[in-house]
Amino acid sequence: MGWTEWFSWVVLPPALLAWWLHWRAAKTAEVRLVLVEISRLMDDVIAAGGASVAPARDEAPQNYGEMLGTLIDDLHDKRLAFRCKAVLADSRRALTSRRVEDAQAGREHIGDALDRIRHLERLTFRRS
Repeated sequence: MGWTEWFSWVVLPPALLAWWLHWRAAKTAEVRLVLVEISRLMDDVIAAGGASVAPARDEAPQNYGEMLGTLIDDLHDKRLAFRCKAVLADSRRALTSRRVEDAQAGREHIGDALDRIRHLERLTFRRS
């Protein structure tokens, strides 16, 4: 077995797998930050019992939705993108209706998306 044959069978496949896993997990840190902020907003709606609550920070809640929408387009993992789309729909619904049930559904989808992020990071040995 020559060195090129050895390289193509021993070194190249694990290197390609590692590259592919990192490529799939791109943008997970940014998505996690936005999901945590949306989760905080959902918690505020739930804590207020559906009453109108003002955001604690200067940024409007819609900015988080726009940021998540932009990040969804850049995601390479379809499962994470699907979960983030569910979070986006729930957050828009909860922040306009101010219903506790909508906010709780949003929290559930946020948990699913964060689970997927943890799974992708575990595969790539990333720790956030």
